[in-house]
Amino acid sequence: MKSMAPGLVVALYVGTGIVVARLVQIPLWCLWVLLCMGCGLSIYWQRTHRKQVQWALAISLIILGIFRYQQGLEITGNHITQLTPISEPIILKGILLQDPVIKPNRTSFIMKVSQWVTPDSVFAIQGTLIVGIYDSLYLPLQYGDQVRLTGKLSLPGVQRNPGGFDYRAYLNKQGVHAQCYVKQGTDVQKVGGRAGSKIMQSLILPVRRWTGHHLDYFYRGESRHMLSALLLGDRTHLSEEIRDDYAKAGIIHTLAVSGLHVGFVTVIAMTFFGFLRLPRKGVIMLTLLALPFYMAVAQFKPPVERATLMACILLAGLLLERKPHIYNSLGIAAFIILLVHPAKLFDVGFQLSFTAMASILFFYEQFGQMEWINRVRKRWNTSGFQWLISGILVSLAAQIGTLPITASYFYRIPILSLPLNLLAIPLTGLIVCLAFLGIFFSLISPWIALSYTILTDCLLKVMMAGTHWIAQLPFAQLTIARPDPIEISLYFLACLILFTAFSFRKKKIILFALLTLANIDVWVAVYQHREPVLRWVQLDVGQGDAAVLHLPRGKTVLIDGGDHSRSFDAGRHVIAPYLNQQGIRELDAVILSHPHHDHMGGLSYVIDKFKTHLFVTANTPFDTELNRQLKKRLEEKQIPLRIVTAPDSLSQFPGILMRFIWPTAEEKAKARLPHANLNNQSLVLQLSFGQNSLLFPGDAERPVEKQMLTDIRNQPRQFLKVGHHGSKTSSSEAFLDKYKPDVAVISVGSSNRFGHPSPAIIDAYHNRQIGLFRTDRQGAIIACITPSRYHFHSCLKDTLSTNP
Repeated sequence: MKSMAPGLVVALYVGTGIVVARLVQIPLWCLWVLLCMGCGLSIYWQRTHRKQVQWALAISLIILGIFRYQQGLEITGNHITQLTPISEPIILKGILLQDPVIKPNRTSFIMKVSQWVTPDSVFAIQGTLIVGIYDSLYLPLQYGDQVRLTGKLSLPGVQRNPGGFDYRAYLNKQGVHAQCYVKQGTDVQKVGGRAGSKIMQSLILPVRRWTGHHLDYFYRGESRHMLSALLLGDRTHLSEEIRDDYAKAGIIHTLAVSGLHVGFVTVIAMTFFGFLRLPRKGVIMLTLLALPFYMAVAQFKPPVERATLMACILLAGLLLERKPHIYNSLGIAAFIILLVHPAKLFDVGFQLSFTAMASILFFYEQFGQMEWINRVRKRWNTSGFQWLISGILVSLAAQIGTLPITASYFYRIPILSLPLNLLAIPLTGLIVCLAFLGIFFSLISPWIALSYTILTDCLLKVMMAGTHWIAQLPFAQLTIARPDPIEISLYFLACLILFTAFSFRKKKIILFALLTLANIDVWVAVYQHREPVLRWVQLDVGQGDAAVLHLPRGKTVLIDGGDHSRSFDAGRHVIAPYLNQQGIRELDAVILSHPHHDHMGGLSYVIDKFKTHLFVTANTPFDTELNRQLKKRLEEKQIPLRIVTAPDSLSQFPGILMRFIWPTAEEKAKARLPHANLNNQSLVLQLSFGQNSLLFPGDAERPVEKQMLTDIRNQPRQFLKVGHHGSKTSSSEAFLDKYKPDVAVISVGSSNRFGHPSPAIIDAYHNRQIGLFRTDRQGAIIACITPSRYHFHSCLKDTLSTNP
């Protein structure tokens, strides 16, 4: 392939360098010296040492990838990130890099900062930040406007839970390194004329805005948001339900501006310019201008970048009367994107787009060499059948390559995606084509455009309704745990054996590699599970509680479900992503300590999405909307409900003893009295596993701790989920002296309004030399406990581990 597709080889070397740069840090001056040496040796050996030249060029390209990636990470002394964290609002000046995105409860835009204004002076700074305004803008703003704003500056949040979203990494890929929260729209003021790219201001953004206004005029609701995603690459207003439906059905890629759209733009442009009776070369040259223009209108998304660059390379070949190699075109497109934006290598859109294209090119060619496929094609030699078989093979080839990426990012395998893509892709193409025609004819006659609009809207609604129905089918998708590198390698080796026309000798080598890796995978699993393991994951749900227990023999128990508010649902945003990452589809038990919103808020979503075999509660009376919703969901799902009091226990988990030591039946009766303290009705669970004890007291306070001291069973190794988020109303000295935990975990929200955890309580744990973890500072806490040892670590990388 080296001789046939040098562009692809170059892209692979640069990509390797970018991966290396993410793992190791090398000074830029050192990289610059190495790059110059590599290029110099390549020139010096050009005529005499051809083999050495290849090695020198390969090393130079790897160094180039490292250099470009680390160059993007370089932060100077006056960078915006050097100002964080500042607790007080600050004044910043800068230029808008995009039109504001306006939502019902939030307005946001990206701004390039130039000045930091203080009462005494003005400092020059640099960097890009995202601004969020929880109010309507006082003045209409657009790309290029120079503004002055007052807001609180901070770094974007990182991934705090396994399977969670890393907002900082997401923004960093877009060149954004900080965020600023503005309290009200009047705190943003326009202070200067327009700056920035004149082409963006006078041509690209006016077309994008006009297209948006056209969609606003002709479409409503989800149809309008769908077309904004399909035509402009803007999925900002698309509902989570639509995205989830398309992901479950395995056709989420149809919502992205990709090669399909670029193909339509190419056909439309060449047809239009052809009608003008221009010469062939003139048509191609004008089309070469139209494609980058559309790429800019679609906001330079990775799929449209890849498709546009490949189309331009192919058209340039036609212009020069040379036939470009398709692998070369793919490699050159990847090389250009990575050279300009090296961080896009880790963008899921980039990975899916290039992997799908490479997989189609490789496996479709292999399918064409397989005898049984050729026999089927010859036997049914009709145009309709040939189109059908080609569509199936292209869809299969794309999914072979993208399946590991889908599983790694979304923890699911869409079962029905292969047949659905045969319908979804042509239907999406028809919708896009009709929408383009509607936009074009709106320039001539609104009545003609309206006919296309009505048809487009009908097709969109049919497609959304059909996708929703399919997504609800129980067999529409398979939830799996995130595959590791060995499992991904085994998958691709198996695909090379099954779906290629390689010689028998090559397949034997591949089979040998597959069996070797399979043995390694098996023995690693045997070593890791040589004794029973209990994993306790205290998820970071902010100011609330949610713990997942992975018990021996594959059992899973959830204790509490975090909070629920208008903007945050712990079940949707924390618990479900974690369970999906682990490949968990069923919960053997869900235990609710007490019905306060910060403990039960996310449970409705969880039991709706995951099959629950048992729901355990003390059934403490508490009349709230959340509590009524949860009870209604339990009835709808027909989930068995068990009401417990001390000293009840759960006996369905072999090797594990689960005892409830509070509340007693007498204390539970007090919950019906006026002004009863609901915290002191918390279910207190003690779990025994070998010589280990885990205690989950909910929000039980000191009077309860005093009452249950005689019921706590001490073990050689003891672990505690600290009661009531570290409040001074819990963790009494008598309780700590009696239970004597080796390690304690506080589930608490950062900068919460209650002042949890109490400094006095923190001192009490430290004075007793108890290992202490906090979710507000360390994210999710993961404990691996066996009968003979234990290990605690946190989701954030800059924290410590605790061992016996």
